[in-house]
Amino acid sequence: MVGKLRVAPPQLYELSRLLNFQSLDELRLYAKTRNRLGTERMFPVGIRCLDGAIRVLPGDSLYPEQPDLLGKAPPIDSCSKLTVDQCMMQYPHHHRIVLKSDSNRPVIKVNIKLNLEQVGPLGANTQSTL
Repeated sequence: MVGKLRVAPPQLYELSRLLNFQSLDELRLYAKTRNRLGTERMFPVGIRCLDGAIRVLPGDSLYPEQPDLLGKAPPIDSCSKLTVDQCMMQYPHHHRIVLKSDSNRPVIKVNIKLNLEQVGPLGANTQSTL
């Protein structure tokens, strides 16, 4: 696998957000300005589908009101009998990382306005693959 680097989905998400900035100074200015708005926990919650998995983030239709931070609650099975594509259609507000079984490339999907003026992953929308 020469010239290829595999990055786990959470790190891919964060690295994609950094692509919004052309320079370190631009990133610093954004961070300083946005810092006044506070923070939000970005805890991914796993959802299993028939042909893959989805990691949902705050604002997604499937994101629980109180995510299970300790892993003690039963898994969310809203999409366990659906394919990834069916789940995407049934739950239309997307802030998620999609992992299909037939692909080793995670796809970031965001079609909502993020809270607290966060920047989203560059190129992440209903059509993009990072």
